[in-house]
Amino acid sequence: MNEHPVSYKKRRLKRVKTPIFMQMETVDCGAAALGIILAYHGCHVPLATLRSLCLVSRDGVSAANLIKAAKHFGMDATIYQNGLPQNMILPRIASWNRKHYVVLEGISGNKVYINDPKQGPQIIDLETFNRNFSGLSIHFKADATFKKIPKPKRYVTDFLPLIREQCGPLLIMCFAMIIVALINLTPPIFTKIFIDQYILKNHADPEFRLLGVMITMFGVQIGIIYLQRWMFRFLETRFATWLSASLVKHLMQLPLRFFTHRRPGDLLHRLQVSDRLSAAPWGSICLMVAALLQGIVSFALMLVYSLWLSVIAAFIVTVYFIGTRYCQRRWGHMANVVKANIARLTTLTTQGVSLISQLKAECSEQRYFAMWEAQLKEYLRVYRQSSLMNSIVQIISQLMFSIGYIVMMALGTYGVYKNLMTVGEMMACQVLFLSFNDALMQCLRLSNQSNQIEADLQSMTDIMDYPAEVVQHKTVPIEASQPDLNHQQDNKSIPGKIQIIDLTFGYSREFKPLFDHFNMTIEAGSKTAIVGHSGSGKSTLIHLISGLYQPWSGTIMIDDMPLSELSSAQRAHLIGVVSQEQFFYQGSIRDNLCLWGKSYSESEIMFALRMAEVDELVLQTPQGLDYLLLEGGKNLSGGQKQRLEIARTLLTRPRILILDEATSLLDPLIEMQIKHNLNQYTATRISVAHRFNTIQDADEIFILNHGKLVDVGSKAQLISKKSAYFAELFSVPT
Repeated sequence: MNEHPVSYKKRRLKRVKTPIFMQMETVDCGAAALGIILAYHGCHVPLATLRSLCLVSRDGVSAANLIKAAKHFGMDATIYQNGLPQNMILPRIASWNRKHYVVLEGISGNKVYINDPKQGPQIIDLETFNRNFSGLSIHFKADATFKKIPKPKRYVTDFLPLIREQCGPLLIMCFAMIIVALINLTPPIFTKIFIDQYILKNHADPEFRLLGVMITMFGVQIGIIYLQRWMFRFLETRFATWLSASLVKHLMQLPLRFFTHRRPGDLLHRLQVSDRLSAAPWGSICLMVAALLQGIVSFALMLVYSLWLSVIAAFIVTVYFIGTRYCQRRWGHMANVVKANIARLTTLTTQGVSLISQLKAECSEQRYFAMWEAQLKEYLRVYRQSSLMNSIVQIISQLMFSIGYIVMMALGTYGVYKNLMTVGEMMACQVLFLSFNDALMQCLRLSNQSNQIEADLQSMTDIMDYPAEVVQHKTVPIEASQPDLNHQQDNKSIPGKIQIIDLTFGYSREFKPLFDHFNMTIEAGSKTAIVGHSGSGKSTLIHLISGLYQPWSGTIMIDDMPLSELSSAQRAHLIGVVSQEQFFYQGSIRDNLCLWGKSYSESEIMFALRMAEVDELVLQTPQGLDYLLLEGGKNLSGGQKQRLEIARTLLTRPRILILDEATSLLDPLIEMQIKHNLNQYTATRISVAHRFNTIQDADEIFILNHGKLVDVGSKAQLISKKSAYFAELFSVPT
């Protein structure tokens, strides 16, 4: 609630129109609002760049970071924390409900104009503004170092490589569409000849030559249209394959932090966008070329028949074109709003389906449905608004077209009455007027379609513009030997030593890092436990050791090799992680264990299953390793899922085995047997756990507290020195 309500009823603050710049995720609103301000001043910056410069975290972005990011582009900022200044300059960023940012465009009487990165431009009343405005606003002004950045032509540049590759088929399709467009211009010529020569002058055509020519042209048109459609489907298939493959491939190369800020349903919606884009470049390019040619030739023929009527027709079509274009630009942003809302609805629906068992267990179906229904109503509201605007545009366009056609008919009749043109020429001009108008409207529709495509591309480029993980081309030699699953070895000969040297890491550079100059050493072949309260940094440390997170500074060494110099494949070869969250897709046990990768022999798979004490699942079913698992492993118990996850990791025989709450759902007897089996596995073992029986045989126990290493030692050592942290965690008397 704004403690300093605004009242500008006695004067106007002239509205300034700012560009539309939509946020992709909830936390992006600040970066998107800054993008609106920069674009207003002529500096067009991608959202991915702004997100990085604003240091967007899981909590969004602060006003201080917005000011720092703006300074990077040569913008000085002035911040007001007690409402809006009396002599304020627009546009400016305003804090909204203390958790969102909008751009204030102007105030007129009781109306307030805002540009919301979530919903687009809106007009609200002053009371609503005062109720939501948090009192903080920021004005940005360009300084001497400010430089304009032109808006990139993503529609052209993104498709250019494939257009060049498919240049031959594309030219054939364009040529076919041009021929069809030219054939479509023959009816007005035939109309003039038929009316002036055959009807008015009673000229006979016993050989039906005109009819024969018309039938021939019709047959040629059918053949060319078939060729055009076949070529179009060919190019559409090629492009859909290229686009989907490029998108998914890049998505798989993105770092883990990309997925922490994005909802699965929203990512799924963006992947579906590629289907709508598959026909975009081929249809748009060819139709645009054909429409332009049809318009030019139609107008040229009109000039031949009647100069004065052609000029009037050009004026009518121009007015019609400008009016329709204005309406489309006025409400074109609604497409972005509809897409954003349907993405949120898809995400919420996906979450509900995936959590259906928990919802039923907690009797929360009604609460979930109420939330889902509210999102559905919001989507339907903006969809109805968008449909209404489109209907208004169509009505206005149809009205303007009807008026123009009536004017052309009246003027043509007048020309015939005054002997300025023949009846055939008048009818031909009417047909050509329709063709000319249709060609320009086709260009207008394609232009409007390009806005839709641009909106789809904006959601896709949020993925494609995000920098992928750096793939190391330098190959660090790794000893070929793998851990022995059957025999004990002297720890000195076992690879898998981990050294963490002066490591600093956090989730946002805006705040104090979780780990600050952190140091830690885990000896090769040791059984190590990492414990601590929730939020102490255990899982984050595991993600750093496994290479899923990259430290801000410092080094992680694996057997005296920097982890940062290893490729993803080498890291996966060295380090195996049994996550506390299991993943299973619909497929056989064999497929779920191999995960589309290397084919392991049945003996290797069965040995890993025995190590994880889950071989009875295979032995008790007639299908064996081909036993079908349902999506999410719904036909497995929680303990079976955890044991299969352990077996999956053991198949790769990593030097370092990380167990992140990997046995939390197992009964003590099975857990003890698995630990006995893993003791035969000669590799470095790291366990993250909250239960005492999981860590009591560890060689070393590392205790974390808010990213700090507060105590180290074996169970006996920690008890003997009366560690307060250890006693607090496991209720051990000191």
